[in-house]
Amino acid sequence: LSLPPRLPNVLITIMMPSTPIIFLAVSVATSSRSIIGPSSTASAFTAYSSCNPTRKTSFDDVGDIGDPTTSLWSSDVNIQTKQGTKGMIRIPLLVAPSRQAQQDLQHVLETNVIGSSSVSDFFNDVKMQHQSSLLNWEWSCAVPAFGEDCRVCLTLEDDGEDTINGMVISEPVLVLSLSDKESLVENNNDQTDGGQDLAWVCSRLLECSEALEEVLGIDVISSALRPVVVGLHSSRPPDPGVAAVDAEWSRRQQSQFENLIICNNNGNKASSISRAAEIELWIDKLQTEKFIVMDSSPGEPNESSSPVSGESPLTTSTTEFLSDYVAPESTGQGENIRTDQVHFLSRPQALDCGVEEQYDLLMGIANFLNRNIDETKLSETDASKQSLPMSPGTFEKPLTNPSRIQFAEYGQDDFYIAHSDNSLTDEYTHDNEQIRRNFRAYTCILYLNENDWDMNRDGGALRIYPDSQHYESPQEAVKGGKADNSFVDISPRRGRLVIFDSRLVHSVEPVTTSTKVRRALTLWINRPNHSGVRGETFY
Repeated sequence: LSLPPRLPNVLITIMMPSTPIIFLAVSVATSSRSIIGPSSTASAFTAYSSCNPTRKTSFDDVGDIGDPTTSLWSSDVNIQTKQGTKGMIRIPLLVAPSRQAQQDLQHVLETNVIGSSSVSDFFNDVKMQHQSSLLNWEWSCAVPAFGEDCRVCLTLEDDGEDTINGMVISEPVLVLSLSDKESLVENNNDQTDGGQDLAWVCSRLLECSEALEEVLGIDVISSALRPVVVGLHSSRPPDPGVAAVDAEWSRRQQSQFENLIICNNNGNKASSISRAAEIELWIDKLQTEKFIVMDSSPGEPNESSSPVSGESPLTTSTTEFLSDYVAPESTGQGENIRTDQVHFLSRPQALDCGVEEQYDLLMGIANFLNRNIDETKLSETDASKQSLPMSPGTFEKPLTNPSRIQFAEYGQDDFYIAHSDNSLTDEYTHDNEQIRRNFRAYTCILYLNENDWDMNRDGGALRIYPDSQHYESPQEAVKGGKADNSFVDISPRRGRLVIFDSRLVHSVEPVTTSTKVRRALTLWINRPNHSGVRGETFY
Protein backbone atom coordinates (compact mmCIF):
# COMPACT_ATOMS: atom_id res chain seq x y z
CA LEU A 1 0.00 0.00 0.00
CA SER A 2 1.61 3.22 -1.14
CA LEU A 3 0.45 6.70 -0.07
CA PRO A 4 2.46 9.13 -2.20
CA PRO A 5 2.91 12.53 -0.54
CA ARG A 6 0.97 15.40 -2.12
CA LEU A 7 -1.15 13.05 -4.20
CA PRO A 8 -4.71 12.36 -2.99
CA ASN A 9 -4.62 8.73 -4.03
CA VAL A 10 -4.14 5.25 -2.70
CA LEU A 11 -2.13 2.86 -4.88
CA ILE A 12 -2.64 -0.81 -4.06
CA THR A 13 -0.53 -3.53 -5.68
CA ILE A 14 -2.16 -6.95 -5.81
CA MET A 15 -0.04 -10.00 -6.67
CA MET A 16 -2.06 -12.73 -8.38
CA PRO A 17 -0.97 -16.35 -9.06
CA SER A 18 -2.32 -16.48 -12.60
CA THR A 19 -1.38 -12.99 -13.72
CA PRO A 20 1.95 -11.44 -12.76
CA ILE A 21 0.61 -8.17 -11.41
CA ILE A 22 -2.51 -6.06 -11.26
CA PHE A 23 -2.74 -2.42 -10.25
CA LEU A 24 -5.77 -1.11 -8.46
CA ALA A 25 -5.75 2.66 -8.17
CA VAL A 26 -8.44 4.07 -5.90
CA SER A 27 -8.95 7.82 -5.74
CA VAL A 28 -9.61 9.07 -2.23
CA ALA A 29 -10.40 12.67 -3.15
CA THR A 30 -13.08 11.82 -5.69
CA SER A 31 -15.58 9.06 -6.28
CA SER A 32 -13.84 7.89 -9.42
CA ARG A 33 -11.98 4.60 -9.49
CA SER A 34 -9.44 3.38 -12.01
CA ILE A 35 -8.34 -0.19 -12.52
CA ILE A 36 -5.43 -1.45 -14.53
CA GLY A 37 -5.89 -5.12 -15.22
CA PRO A 38 -3.50 -7.60 -16.81
CA SER A 39 -2.73 -6.82 -20.43
CA SER A 40 -3.27 -9.29 -23.24
CA THR A 41 0.44 -10.02 -23.10
CA ALA A 42 2.46 -10.87 -20.02
CA SER A 43 2.98 -7.95 -17.69
CA ALA A 44 6.17 -5.99 -18.22
CA PHE A 45 7.11 -6.48 -14.61
CA THR A 46 7.69 -10.19 -15.08
CA ALA A 47 7.62 -10.76 -18.82
CA TYR A 48 11.39 -10.33 -18.90
CA SER A 49 12.22 -12.16 -15.66
CA SER A 50 14.26 -15.33 -15.74
CA CYS A 51 11.97 -18.26 -14.97
CA ASN A 52 10.88 -17.26 -11.48
CA PRO A 53 7.59 -15.34 -11.60
CA THR A 54 8.25 -13.88 -8.15
CA ARG A 55 11.65 -12.45 -9.00
CA LYS A 56 11.51 -8.88 -10.17
CA THR A 57 15.08 -7.58 -10.09
CA SER A 58 16.65 -9.47 -12.98
CA PHE A 59 15.49 -9.06 -16.56
CA ASP A 60 16.79 -10.79 -19.66
CA ASP A 61 19.48 -8.86 -21.52
CA VAL A 62 19.75 -6.25 -18.79
CA GLY A 63 23.01 -7.59 -17.44
CA ASP A 64 24.30 -7.13 -13.92
CA ILE A 65 22.25 -4.54 -12.07
CA GLY A 66 24.49 -4.64 -9.02
CA ASP A 67 23.21 -4.25 -5.50
CA PRO A 68 19.51 -5.22 -5.23
CA THR A 69 18.87 -2.05 -3.26
CA THR A 70 20.12 0.13 -6.11
CA SER A 71 17.80 3.08 -6.50
CA LEU A 72 16.07 3.97 -9.71
CA TRP A 73 17.89 7.28 -9.48
CA SER A 74 21.35 5.71 -9.80
CA SER A 75 20.41 4.04 -13.07
CA ASP A 76 22.52 4.65 -16.17
CA VAL A 77 19.41 5.86 -17.97
CA ASN A 78 19.37 9.62 -18.39
CA ILE A 79 16.63 10.53 -15.93
CA GLN A 80 16.40 14.23 -15.22
CA THR A 81 14.26 16.10 -12.73
CA LYS A 82 13.47 19.76 -12.65
CA GLN A 83 10.88 22.02 -11.17
CA GLY A 84 7.55 21.26 -12.75
CA THR A 85 8.58 17.78 -13.92
CA LYS A 86 8.49 14.57 -11.91
CA GLY A 87 10.89 12.73 -14.17
CA MET A 88 12.25 12.62 -17.67
CA ILE A 89 13.96 10.09 -19.94
CA ARG A 90 15.70 11.15 -23.14
CA ILE A 91 16.13 8.49 -25.84
CA PRO A 92 18.33 9.44 -28.81
CA LEU A 93 16.99 8.69 -32.31
CA LEU A 94 18.93 8.15 -35.51
CA VAL A 95 16.67 10.28 -37.66
CA ALA A 96 13.58 12.38 -37.14
CA PRO A 97 10.45 10.23 -37.69
CA SER A 98 8.42 11.01 -40.78
CA ARG A 99 4.82 12.15 -40.57
CA GLN A 100 3.71 8.60 -41.31
CA ALA A 101 5.95 7.29 -38.53
CA GLN A 102 4.46 9.82 -36.15
CA GLN A 103 0.96 8.66 -37.05
CA ASP A 104 2.01 5.04 -36.59
CA LEU A 105 3.55 5.94 -33.22
CA GLN A 106 0.30 7.56 -32.16
CA HIS A 107 -1.60 4.43 -33.23
CA VAL A 108 0.69 2.14 -31.22
CA LEU A 109 0.32 4.29 -28.11
CA GLU A 110 -3.43 4.55 -28.32
CA THR A 111 -3.88 0.87 -29.18
CA ASN A 112 -1.51 -0.60 -26.59
CA VAL A 113 -1.66 1.98 -23.83
CA ILE A 114 -5.03 3.66 -24.13
CA GLY A 115 -7.11 1.22 -26.18
CA SER A 116 -7.37 -1.56 -23.59
CA SER A 117 -10.62 -1.36 -21.64
CA SER A 118 -8.73 -2.36 -18.51
CA VAL A 119 -6.65 0.80 -18.56
CA SER A 120 -8.82 3.32 -20.36
CA ASP A 121 -9.81 4.90 -17.06
CA PHE A 122 -6.22 5.09 -15.90
CA PHE A 123 -4.75 6.79 -18.98
CA ASN A 124 -7.21 9.21 -20.56
CA ASP A 125 -7.65 12.68 -22.06
CA VAL A 126 -5.29 12.08 -24.99
CA LYS A 127 -3.92 15.19 -26.68
CA MET A 128 -1.85 15.57 -29.82
CA GLN A 129 0.17 18.53 -31.02
CA HIS A 130 1.75 18.85 -34.48
CA GLN A 131 3.97 21.65 -35.65
CA SER A 132 5.40 22.33 -39.06
CA SER A 133 8.69 20.76 -38.09
CA LEU A 134 9.06 17.00 -37.74
CA LEU A 135 10.76 17.63 -34.40
CA ASN A 136 7.81 19.42 -32.83
CA TRP A 137 5.47 16.54 -32.08
CA GLU A 138 3.87 15.84 -28.72
CA TRP A 139 1.55 13.12 -27.44
CA SER A 140 0.19 13.25 -23.93
CA CYS A 141 -2.47 11.73 -21.72
CA ALA A 142 -3.69 12.27 -18.20
CA VAL A 143 -2.89 9.90 -15.31
CA PRO A 144 -5.50 10.73 -12.64
CA ALA A 145 -4.18 8.09 -10.25
CA PHE A 146 -0.92 10.03 -9.93
CA GLY A 147 -2.56 13.39 -9.37
CA GLU A 148 -5.27 15.56 -10.85
CA ASP A 149 -2.86 17.49 -13.07
CA CYS A 150 -0.42 14.69 -13.83
CA ARG A 151 0.21 13.88 -17.50
CA VAL A 152 2.43 11.46 -19.40
CA CYS A 153 4.13 13.20 -22.31
CA LEU A 154 6.04 11.81 -25.26
CA THR A 155 7.69 14.48 -27.36
CA LEU A 156 10.06 14.61 -30.30
CA GLU A 157 12.66 17.29 -29.83
CA ASP A 158 15.83 18.59 -31.37
CA ASP A 159 18.70 17.90 -28.99
CA GLY A 160 20.91 20.44 -30.68
CA GLU A 161 23.08 20.37 -33.76
CA ASP A 162 26.35 18.68 -34.56
CA THR A 163 28.73 19.21 -37.45
CA ILE A 164 29.99 16.15 -39.34
CA ASN A 165 32.27 16.64 -42.35
CA GLY A 166 31.15 20.23 -42.59
CA MET A 167 27.45 19.34 -42.57
CA VAL A 168 25.14 20.59 -39.82
CA ILE A 169 23.04 17.67 -38.58
CA SER A 170 20.27 17.84 -35.98
CA GLU A 171 20.09 15.24 -33.20
CA PRO A 172 16.48 14.16 -32.61
CA VAL A 173 15.47 12.67 -29.26
CA LEU A 174 12.32 11.05 -27.92
CA VAL A 175 11.53 12.48 -24.50
CA LEU A 176 9.32 10.64 -22.01
CA SER A 177 8.23 12.80 -19.09
CA LEU A 178 5.70 12.85 -16.31
CA SER A 179 4.53 16.36 -15.52
CA ASP A 180 2.63 17.64 -12.51
CA LYS A 181 1.44 21.25 -12.38
CA GLU A 182 1.34 21.13 -8.59
CA SER A 183 5.11 20.77 -8.45
CA LEU A 184 5.50 24.15 -10.16
CA VAL A 185 4.62 25.89 -6.93
CA GLU A 186 6.16 23.44 -4.48
CA ASN A 187 9.68 22.51 -3.60
CA ASN A 188 10.36 19.58 -5.88
CA ASN A 189 12.46 17.35 -3.64
CA ASP A 190 10.38 14.16 -3.89
CA GLN A 191 12.57 12.53 -6.50
CA THR A 192 11.86 9.06 -5.23
CA ASP A 193 8.07 9.35 -5.54
CA GLY A 194 8.27 11.14 -8.88
CA GLY A 195 10.74 8.59 -10.18
CA GLN A 196 8.59 5.69 -9.11
CA ASP A 197 5.58 7.20 -10.85
CA LEU A 198 7.64 7.54 -14.01
CA ALA A 199 8.85 3.94 -13.65
CA TRP A 200 5.26 2.65 -13.46
CA VAL A 201 4.61 4.37 -16.80
CA CYS A 202 7.84 2.91 -18.21
CA SER A 203 6.59 -0.53 -17.20
CA ARG A 204 3.46 -0.03 -19.26
CA LEU A 205 5.38 1.26 -22.27
CA LEU A 206 7.85 -1.60 -21.98
CA GLU A 207 5.05 -3.98 -22.88
CA CYS A 208 4.70 -2.40 -26.32
CA SER A 209 8.36 -1.42 -26.78
CA GLU A 210 8.81 -3.77 -29.76
CA ALA A 211 6.01 -2.04 -31.65
CA LEU A 212 7.42 1.39 -30.75
CA GLU A 213 10.89 0.40 -31.94
CA GLU A 214 9.52 -0.93 -35.22
CA VAL A 215 7.69 2.32 -35.90
CA LEU A 216 10.69 4.51 -35.07
CA GLY A 217 13.26 2.23 -36.72
CA ILE A 218 15.41 1.97 -33.58
CA ASP A 219 16.19 -0.74 -31.04
CA VAL A 220 17.00 1.30 -27.94
CA ILE A 221 13.60 1.95 -26.36
CA SER A 222 13.37 -1.33 -24.46
CA SER A 223 16.99 -1.05 -23.30
CA ALA A 224 16.25 2.47 -22.04
CA LEU A 225 13.02 1.57 -20.24
CA ARG A 226 14.05 -1.79 -18.79
CA PRO A 227 16.68 -0.53 -16.31
CA VAL A 228 14.16 1.97 -14.98
CA VAL A 229 11.66 -0.82 -14.33
CA VAL A 230 14.40 -2.98 -12.80
CA GLY A 231 15.45 -0.09 -10.58
CA LEU A 232 11.88 0.41 -9.41
CA HIS A 233 11.40 -3.19 -8.34
CA SER A 234 14.91 -3.40 -6.90
CA SER A 235 14.01 -0.59 -4.52
CA ARG A 236 10.72 -2.16 -3.42
CA PRO A 237 10.02 -5.18 -1.21
CA PRO A 238 9.84 -8.52 -3.05
CA ASP A 239 6.64 -10.42 -3.61
CA PRO A 240 5.19 -11.24 -0.15
CA GLY A 241 3.47 -14.35 -1.50
CA VAL A 242 -0.07 -15.55 -0.96
CA ALA A 243 -1.86 -16.47 2.26
CA ALA A 244 -0.91 -19.96 3.41
CA VAL A 245 -4.48 -20.71 4.45
CA ASP A 246 -5.43 -20.64 0.76
CA ALA A 247 -3.61 -23.99 0.40
CA GLU A 248 -5.06 -25.64 3.50
CA TRP A 249 -4.95 -29.45 3.43
CA SER A 250 -8.00 -31.65 3.49
CA ARG A 251 -8.54 -33.86 6.54
CA ARG A 252 -7.04 -36.78 4.64
CA GLN A 253 -3.95 -34.80 3.67
CA GLN A 254 -3.57 -33.50 7.22
CA SER A 255 -3.78 -37.04 8.59
CA GLN A 256 -1.27 -38.32 6.01
CA PHE A 257 1.29 -35.68 6.94
CA GLU A 258 0.86 -36.22 10.66
CA ASN A 259 1.28 -39.97 10.14
CA LEU A 260 4.53 -39.27 8.27
CA ILE A 261 5.75 -37.20 11.21
CA ILE A 262 4.95 -39.97 13.69
CA CYS A 263 6.56 -42.66 11.50
CA ASN A 264 9.72 -40.61 11.00
CA ASN A 265 9.92 -39.69 14.69
CA ASN A 266 9.82 -43.36 15.69
CA GLY A 267 11.42 -45.15 12.76
CA ASN A 268 8.15 -46.84 11.75
CA LYS A 269 7.62 -48.10 15.32
CA ALA A 270 4.48 -47.52 17.34
CA SER A 271 4.35 -44.22 19.18
CA SER A 272 4.06 -44.13 22.96
CA ILE A 273 2.89 -40.51 23.15
CA SER A 274 -0.03 -38.53 21.79
CA ARG A 275 -0.25 -37.25 18.23
CA ALA A 276 -0.03 -33.64 19.47
CA ALA A 277 3.13 -34.47 21.41
CA GLU A 278 4.70 -36.08 18.33
CA ILE A 279 4.01 -32.94 16.28
CA GLU A 280 5.51 -30.79 19.04
CA LEU A 281 8.67 -32.93 19.04
CA TRP A 282 8.92 -32.58 15.25
CA ILE A 283 8.48 -28.80 15.39
CA ASP A 284 11.08 -28.53 18.18
CA LYS A 285 13.59 -30.52 16.11
CA LEU A 286 13.02 -28.28 13.08
CA GLN A 287 13.57 -25.15 15.16
CA THR A 288 16.62 -26.35 17.08
CA GLU A 289 18.47 -28.31 14.39
CA LYS A 290 17.27 -26.01 11.55
CA PHE A 291 16.62 -28.93 9.19
CA ILE A 292 14.58 -32.11 9.17
CA VAL A 293 14.38 -35.13 6.85
CA MET A 294 11.19 -37.13 6.24
CA ASP A 295 10.89 -40.34 4.24
CA SER A 296 7.85 -42.06 2.79
CA SER A 297 9.33 -45.35 4.08
CA PRO A 298 11.49 -44.42 7.10
CA GLY A 299 14.06 -46.91 8.28
CA GLU A 300 15.05 -48.21 4.84
CA PRO A 301 18.62 -47.38 3.76
CA ASN A 302 17.56 -47.36 0.10
CA GLU A 303 14.16 -47.57 -1.51
CA SER A 304 14.61 -50.71 -3.56
CA SER A 305 10.90 -51.17 -3.89
CA SER A 306 8.17 -48.68 -4.56
CA PRO A 307 5.84 -47.79 -1.70
CA VAL A 308 2.23 -48.85 -2.05
CA SER A 309 0.45 -46.37 -4.27
CA GLY A 310 -1.70 -43.91 -2.36
CA GLU A 311 -0.17 -44.56 1.08
CA SER A 312 2.22 -41.62 0.98
CA PRO A 313 1.78 -38.15 -0.54
CA LEU A 314 5.56 -37.99 -0.99
CA THR A 315 5.78 -40.42 -3.88
CA THR A 316 4.49 -40.63 -7.43
CA SER A 317 5.03 -43.06 -10.26
CA THR A 318 4.97 -40.37 -12.95
CA THR A 319 7.83 -37.90 -13.20
CA GLU A 320 8.92 -38.16 -16.83
CA PHE A 321 6.28 -35.64 -17.94
CA LEU A 322 7.97 -32.98 -15.81
CA SER A 323 10.90 -33.03 -18.22
CA ASP A 324 8.63 -31.71 -20.95
CA TYR A 325 8.34 -28.45 -19.01
CA VAL A 326 11.94 -27.97 -17.94
CA ALA A 327 13.93 -28.12 -21.19
CA PRO A 328 15.65 -25.91 -22.11
CA GLU A 329 15.04 -23.47 -19.22
CA SER A 330 17.75 -22.40 -16.79
CA THR A 331 17.95 -19.74 -14.13
CA GLY A 332 20.56 -17.72 -15.98
CA GLN A 333 22.76 -17.53 -12.88
CA GLY A 334 25.82 -18.79 -14.74
CA GLU A 335 27.33 -22.22 -15.32
CA ASN A 336 29.90 -21.58 -12.62
CA ILE A 337 27.05 -21.35 -10.08
CA ARG A 338 24.52 -23.98 -11.17
CA THR A 339 23.99 -26.13 -14.24
CA ASP A 340 20.55 -27.65 -13.65
CA GLN A 341 17.43 -26.85 -15.64
CA VAL A 342 14.31 -25.53 -13.95
CA HIS A 343 10.69 -24.64 -14.47
CA PHE A 344 8.26 -22.99 -12.06
CA LEU A 345 5.14 -25.13 -12.02
CA SER A 346 1.61 -23.84 -11.66
CA ARG A 347 -1.10 -26.05 -10.15
CA PRO A 348 -2.60 -26.89 -13.60
CA GLN A 349 0.85 -27.89 -14.87
CA ALA A 350 1.38 -30.09 -11.81
CA LEU A 351 -1.93 -31.77 -12.60
CA ASP A 352 -0.85 -32.35 -16.20
CA CYS A 353 2.36 -33.98 -14.94
CA GLY A 354 0.63 -36.20 -12.40
CA VAL A 355 2.29 -34.56 -9.37
CA GLU A 356 -0.68 -32.57 -8.10
CA GLU A 357 -0.72 -34.47 -4.79
CA GLN A 358 2.94 -33.65 -4.17
CA TYR A 359 2.30 -30.04 -5.22
CA ASP A 360 -0.57 -29.72 -2.75
CA LEU A 361 1.50 -31.33 0.00
CA LEU A 362 4.26 -28.75 -0.36
CA MET A 363 1.84 -25.84 -0.59
CA GLY A 364 0.13 -26.93 2.63
CA ILE A 365 3.27 -27.03 4.80
CA ALA A 366 3.26 -23.26 5.48
CA ASN A 367 -0.25 -23.40 6.87
CA PHE A 368 0.72 -26.41 9.03
CA LEU A 369 3.72 -24.52 10.43
CA ASN A 370 1.61 -21.42 11.07
CA ARG A 371 -0.71 -23.53 13.20
CA ASN A 372 2.01 -25.30 15.17
CA ILE A 373 4.95 -22.91 15.53
CA ASP A 374 4.75 -20.44 18.39
CA GLU A 375 7.01 -17.68 17.11
CA THR A 376 6.81 -15.82 20.41
CA LYS A 377 8.99 -18.56 21.93
CA LEU A 378 11.78 -18.15 19.39
CA SER A 379 14.89 -17.05 21.27
CA GLU A 380 17.00 -16.30 18.22
CA THR A 381 17.07 -12.65 17.15
CA ASP A 382 16.69 -11.97 13.47
CA ALA A 383 15.51 -8.84 11.70
CA SER A 384 12.83 -10.74 9.79
CA LYS A 385 11.39 -12.21 13.00
CA GLN A 386 11.59 -9.01 15.02
CA SER A 387 9.92 -6.85 12.37
CA LEU A 388 6.24 -6.27 11.72
CA PRO A 389 4.70 -8.86 9.39
CA MET A 390 3.75 -7.78 5.88
CA SER A 391 0.39 -8.68 4.38
CA PRO A 392 -0.76 -11.34 3.64
CA GLY A 393 1.34 -12.47 6.61
CA THR A 394 0.01 -11.69 10.09
CA PHE A 395 1.27 -11.96 13.67
CA GLU A 396 -0.72 -15.17 14.12
CA LYS A 397 0.12 -16.57 10.64
CA PRO A 398 3.38 -14.96 9.48
CA LEU A 399 4.31 -17.58 6.85
CA THR A 400 3.07 -17.34 3.24
CA ASN A 401 3.39 -19.34 0.03
CA PRO A 402 4.85 -18.48 -3.38
CA SER A 403 2.55 -18.64 -6.40
CA ARG A 404 4.47 -21.53 -7.99
CA ILE A 405 6.83 -24.39 -7.14
CA GLN A 406 10.22 -24.90 -8.74
CA PHE A 407 10.95 -28.16 -10.53
CA ALA A 408 14.69 -28.77 -11.02
CA GLU A 409 16.39 -31.47 -13.05
CA TYR A 410 20.06 -32.45 -12.75
CA GLY A 411 21.85 -34.67 -15.26
CA GLN A 412 25.38 -36.01 -15.24
CA ASP A 413 27.96 -33.51 -13.88
CA ASP A 414 25.25 -30.97 -12.97
CA PHE A 415 25.68 -29.14 -9.65
CA TYR A 416 24.77 -26.10 -7.58
CA ILE A 417 27.54 -24.46 -5.58
CA ALA A 418 27.26 -23.63 -1.87
CA HIS A 419 24.78 -20.81 -1.32
CA SER A 420 22.10 -19.55 1.01
CA ASP A 421 18.50 -19.12 -0.10
CA ASN A 422 18.32 -16.02 2.12
CA SER A 423 21.75 -14.60 2.85
CA LEU A 424 22.74 -11.50 4.78
CA THR A 425 23.25 -8.10 3.18
CA ASP A 426 25.58 -5.38 4.42
CA GLU A 427 22.62 -3.23 5.51
CA TYR A 428 21.17 -2.91 9.01
CA THR A 429 17.86 -2.02 10.62
CA HIS A 430 17.46 0.79 13.14
CA ASP A 431 17.92 -1.85 15.86
CA ASN A 432 21.27 -2.82 14.34
CA GLU A 433 19.98 -6.12 12.97
CA GLN A 434 21.46 -7.22 9.64
CA ILE A 435 18.90 -7.27 6.82
CA ARG A 436 18.35 -10.40 4.74
CA ARG A 437 18.10 -10.55 0.95
CA ASN A 438 14.52 -11.80 0.69
CA PHE A 439 11.55 -13.14 2.64
CA ARG A 440 12.38 -16.84 2.48
CA ALA A 441 12.04 -18.62 5.83
CA TYR A 442 11.93 -22.36 5.04
CA THR A 443 13.08 -24.34 2.01
CA CYS A 444 11.07 -27.51 1.28
CA ILE A 445 12.52 -30.03 -1.19
CA LEU A 446 10.71 -33.17 -2.31
CA TYR A 447 12.75 -35.67 -4.36
CA LEU A 448 11.17 -37.50 -7.30
CA ASN A 449 14.14 -39.63 -8.36
CA GLU A 450 14.22 -43.26 -9.36
CA ASN A 451 13.88 -45.76 -6.53
CA ASP A 452 17.47 -46.94 -6.22
CA TRP A 453 19.30 -43.59 -6.02
CA ASP A 454 22.48 -43.90 -3.95
CA MET A 455 24.49 -40.72 -3.37
CA ASN A 456 27.73 -42.71 -2.90
CA ARG A 457 27.30 -44.18 -6.36
CA ASP A 458 25.18 -41.61 -8.22
CA GLY A 459 26.25 -38.35 -6.55
CA GLY A 460 23.81 -35.45 -6.30
CA ALA A 461 23.76 -35.23 -2.49
CA LEU A 462 22.19 -32.24 -0.79
CA ARG A 463 24.99 -30.93 1.45
CA ILE A 464 23.83 -28.79 4.38
CA TYR A 465 26.12 -26.81 6.66
CA PRO A 466 24.40 -26.70 10.08
CA ASP A 467 24.45 -23.46 12.10
CA SER A 468 25.62 -21.53 9.02
CA GLN A 469 22.80 -18.96 9.08
CA HIS A 470 25.08 -16.25 10.49
CA TYR A 471 27.79 -16.45 7.81
CA GLU A 472 27.99 -13.46 5.50
CA SER A 473 29.69 -15.56 2.81
CA PRO A 474 28.83 -19.16 1.87
CA GLN A 475 32.54 -19.87 1.49
CA GLU A 476 33.02 -19.24 5.20
CA ALA A 477 30.64 -22.10 5.93
CA VAL A 478 32.32 -24.34 3.34
CA LYS A 479 35.77 -23.66 4.76
CA GLY A 480 34.65 -24.29 8.32
CA GLY A 481 32.61 -27.36 7.36
CA LYS A 482 35.50 -29.05 5.58
CA ALA A 483 37.88 -28.22 8.43
CA ASP A 484 35.83 -29.98 11.12
CA ASN A 485 33.70 -32.24 8.88
CA SER A 486 30.55 -30.56 10.17
CA PHE A 487 28.47 -30.70 6.99
CA VAL A 488 25.66 -33.19 6.47
CA ASP A 489 25.14 -35.02 3.17
CA ILE A 490 21.54 -36.03 2.45
CA SER A 491 20.86 -38.54 -0.29
CA PRO A 492 18.10 -37.42 -2.70
CA ARG A 493 16.22 -40.69 -2.41
CA ARG A 494 12.78 -40.99 -3.95
CA GLY A 495 9.95 -39.80 -1.72
CA ARG A 496 12.24 -37.92 0.66
CA LEU A 497 11.15 -34.51 1.95
CA VAL A 498 13.75 -32.14 3.39
CA ILE A 499 12.70 -28.97 5.21
CA PHE A 500 15.37 -26.56 6.38
CA ASP A 501 15.94 -22.98 7.43
CA SER A 502 16.42 -20.99 4.20
CA ARG A 503 19.31 -19.11 5.77
CA LEU A 504 21.48 -22.24 5.99
CA VAL A 505 24.30 -22.63 3.48
CA HIS A 506 23.82 -25.70 1.29
CA SER A 507 24.83 -27.12 -2.08
CA VAL A 508 23.94 -29.81 -4.59
CA GLU A 509 27.00 -31.98 -5.13
CA PRO A 510 27.78 -33.04 -8.72
CA VAL A 511 25.68 -35.85 -10.19
CA THR A 512 28.01 -38.67 -11.26
CA THR A 513 25.61 -41.13 -12.88
CA SER A 514 24.91 -41.02 -16.61
CA THR A 515 21.90 -43.30 -16.49
CA LYS A 516 19.59 -41.38 -14.13
CA VAL A 517 18.16 -37.90 -13.69
CA ARG A 518 17.94 -36.15 -10.33
CA ARG A 519 14.50 -34.53 -10.01
CA ALA A 520 13.11 -32.38 -7.21
CA LEU A 521 10.28 -30.02 -6.38
CA THR A 522 11.29 -27.01 -4.27
CA LEU A 523 9.02 -24.58 -2.46
CA TRP A 524 10.21 -21.56 -0.48
CA ILE A 525 7.96 -20.59 2.41
CA ASN A 526 8.09 -16.83 2.96
CA ARG A 527 7.94 -14.70 6.08
CA PRO A 528 7.18 -11.24 4.58
CA ASN A 529 8.04 -8.42 6.94
CA HIS A 530 8.99 -4.77 7.21
CA SER A 531 12.64 -5.35 8.07
CA GLY A 532 13.87 -3.39 5.06
CA VAL A 533 14.24 -6.20 2.49
CA ARG A 534 14.38 -4.79 -1.03
CA GLY A 535 14.34 -6.67 -4.30
CA GLU A 536 15.11 -10.36 -4.53
CA THR A 537 18.39 -11.87 -5.73
CA PHE A 538 18.19 -15.60 -5.05
CA TYR A 539 16.20 -18.35 -6.75
